Amino acid sequence: RFVSNTSPIFFKILPIAIAFVGLDSVLKKITSLNSVTFEQDRLRLGFIAKRALEIPYENIRKLELYRKITFYFGISYIDLNGKEKKYTAQASFPHTLEIILNIADMAPKAAIPDQMQSIVDYLKSSVQDGIQQDN
Repeated sequence: RFVSNTSPIFFKILPIAIAFVGLDSVLKKITSLNSVTFEQDRLRLGFIAKRALEIPYENIRKLELYRKITFYFGISYIDLNGKEKKYTAQASFPHTLEIILNIADMAPKAAIPDQMQSIVDYLKSSVQDGIQQDN
């Protein structure tokens, strides 16, 4: 009724473009990182529409925080088949700094760049100061 064969091409393509943008947004939301769980021996990254990614702490090789238009944090690890892999998520995920601090504490083999190490050290001292103030 709104679009007919006499409508301009713009109005014929517009509903398809809107549907594409909407579908793309929904797919990004359901396949992006949804939860981070620190278990006794591994890190569990949960997603809505994908299987959870479980990474044993001893397999985590490197933590990164870098910028491409927006900030991202990356976890390089060895998967169960012995292959080097990297998981990247937007740093806008809630409590990113606390997540990085916990991973740095629980993954002793993780290499941390100097700039990021200074952030981790600052967070550790802030936590210690908070504990001392509570006592």
